[in-house]
Amino acid sequence: NGERICFLNLVSNNGGRLDLDSNSNCSGIDCFNNDNISYGEDALMFWQVLQRVGNAIIIPDELYHVGINRNSLSRRHFNDNKFSVFRVWDSICGSVDEKWPQYSSLAHARFTCEMTLILRDAVKSYYRDNKQIKPLQEVIRRDLRFLIKEGISTTPMILFAWIVSHNYWLATRLAPFIW
Repeated sequence: NGERICFLNLVSNNGGRLDLDSNSNCSGIDCFNNDNISYGEDALMFWQVLQRVGNAIIIPDELYHVGINRNSLSRRHFNDNKFSVFRVWDSICGSVDEKWPQYSSLAHARFTCEMTLILRDAVKSYYRDNKQIKPLQEVIRRDLRFLIKEGISTTPMILFAWIVSHNYWLATRLAPFIW
């Protein structure tokens, strides 16, 4: 149908690799504006691609290769840019709720996992901006039941999720002992 999916070809000393680049100048693929997404862009790009797939074949091999980029935001000290993952998972969950409600529980469980991981990193770096923290706490409080129901997490993560969603200050004190 004329849509393009952009790839960023990089060649390293170990051979070539093909990376999805969701922030490239590419028309037609973005159902969500990715310009301000600096963390979680791979999840959003894969979600956008999957929505356009007519048929898929599931194979037992793991063929998704993640190259480690030393300048990646995931390798840097915690900062405000990492909160963009909230918009990514909010968009994915909204789409799942609308188009595939039978998978809503799993999508919201994953959303809860991602928000818990971001708050864990925020706690570890003594981040204090309540304006950024509150929406994530609300998602965790609202969707923690899905995380428990779907069984995609550990007990320490669930315990931390409950604590951090109710009392961020307490989570900063207890995090080293819980998870």
